[in-house]
Amino acid sequence: MLRSLTLDNIGEPALTLAAAKSYLRVMHEDDDGDIQSLIYEAYGKAEARTGRQLRTATATLTLSEFPPNGGLIVLPCPPLAVVTSLSYYDTNGDEQTIEDFQHLSALIPGVIDTAVTMSSWPTTQTRLDAVTIVFECGGIEPEQIVSAIKLMLNLDYNEIEEPRASQMGRRIDALLHGYTIRDPRLYGITR
Repeated sequence: MLRSLTLDNIGEPALTLAAAKSYLRVMHEDDDGDIQSLIYEAYGKAEARTGRQLRTATATLTLSEFPPNGGLIVLPCPPLAVVTSLSYYDTNGDEQTIEDFQHLSALIPGVIDTAVTMSSWPTTQTRLDAVTIVFECGGIEPEQIVSAIKLMLNLDYNEIEEPRASQMGRRIDALLHGYTIRDPRLYGITR
């Protein structure tokens, strides 16, 4: 099953420019643009390393088909807030919407299951975008991840050199480790 993922309407990081400047002990405004860019870069790194969507976003996942035998659809970019739409192209090529499904947002990662009234997913037309799922995700930033992001900012802004850079890198790894999603069902999803 081929998968593709796009993210839109990505929210602002919880770590503000003012908070980052305070952490970095920067009192002037000369580097505001650079620091803001480093904040976005650090969030991107943390999201990529943990497999989590820290900032709120609207995600669109396309699948080449439904999972066989009524299997679960595993949604990337946890935490899942809500699934807003689930549509597919039937064997005639007509777009259909499924409204009778169950999404389990409490699980990490979130999943979609066939509803009680459906024993399996419908048959789709053969195409790369046979199934489209739109969902809201992200928006939870644990303090350990924010601490790792601050360390990344410090490394990049202050151009920390070895051996201190390696020590900080290990600390970042330790902070992110407990929040990293290792679910093989998510492998192969491209952002």
